[in-house]
Amino acid sequence: MERLPPPLTTRIDPERLSLLLWLVAAALAAVRASAQAPEPERRRAVGVLARVLERADGDHADAAETLAWSEPGPEPERVLELADDVEREVRA
Repeated sequence: MERLPPPLTTRIDPERLSLLLWLVAAALAAVRASAQAPEPERRRAVGVLARVLERADGDHADAAETLAWSEPGPEPERVLELADDVEREVRA
């Protein structure tokens, strides 16, 4: 009798998913707050968001990383646009 491997699953552990969503929400809140802050704080907040998103969403992580280290620094409007884009994706 031939034994088959168990079926693959993409299910995420609920505790891990909960933690990941909490981290994304906290990072997004920091990004939104940084829009009114000096450029180094915007850079730092967007960089943290990029690192959090590496675990969840590679496309947005790349966009956040690029924005965090852009020259000149991330403009408040772009920071808020990124936060809006990520929130739309999380809600979808």
